[in-house]
Amino acid sequence: MGRIAPSIFATLLLGAGMAQAAPEPRREASLHFDEQASPLSGLSYGLDAVDGRRLILDDRKAIVLDPGQRVVAYSCPGARPFAQAQPIHFEFEAGTNYELVCHEGRGAEIVVAKGC
Repeated sequence: MGRIAPSIFATLLLGAGMAQAAPEPRREASLHFDEQASPLSGLSYGLDAVDGRRLILDDRKAIVLDPGQRVVAYSCPGARPFAQAQPIHFEFEAGTNYELVCHEGRGAEIVVAKGC
């Protein structure tokens, strides 16, 4: 039985490991607040809560979510101060990026992010 040169053996092992390391599909969805160039995004405006869990700091701009039905509370620029917007009930799909887009005077909607 012949011997395999160490460099060839290492290459074969590395190649076998790479073949097994196929990337798994993302199991989460992401939601990003469409900032509309507002300097107060994430502070006064943005994602307020998901499924009743209050969001703070950077989570008000973007968050990773498990797929499924979620309830998203938000606040938009131009809304009356302290006015409670109707939360959005939305079905998130794994591996999809979404954004919450505010419409002046008409609330907001969640859409698939552009470029995805």
